[in-house]
Amino acid sequence: MTARTGIAITGAVVCLASSGVLTGCASTGVMSLTTGDCLMAPSGDALTDVERRGCTSTHDAEVVGIATVPSDALPASDELDALAQRDCLALFEQYVGVAYADSSLALTWLVPTQQSWESANDRSVTCIATTADRSTMTWSVRDQRV
Repeated sequence: MTARTGIAITGAVVCLASSGVLTGCASTGVMSLTTGDCLMAPSGDALTDVERRGCTSTHDAEVVGIATVPSDALPASDELDALAQRDCLALFEQYVGVAYADSSLALTWLVPTQQSWESANDRSVTCIATTADRSTMTWSVRDQRV
């Protein structure tokens, strides 16, 4: 697994696919993240677990949507990033209520690796909003128009 950086949008490459409202914090496999989950932002090149938290607890990232890769074969890296960027921008706007270009937030996505594609039938792109300065929040970004 490696990290990739796009123009103004960062994409982290990890295994994942697509659980619930939490009030505390818990270590969660990235393949169990769902829209609305709040967490401490993933970092590093290899990622299997994240610290999921309730959105009223201190966190610095939130899943704004899950997209599906519509392909039988894992797309090339640049194609996968283009698909992730297109879908995550749309999901971001639907979830946050404002276009990414007009937002004060940053956007990151998690995409399948060759291993997760083959061994776990992973076809998901997880779109994650973070604060641009990596500061923490104690609120959800859903419909906040920030």
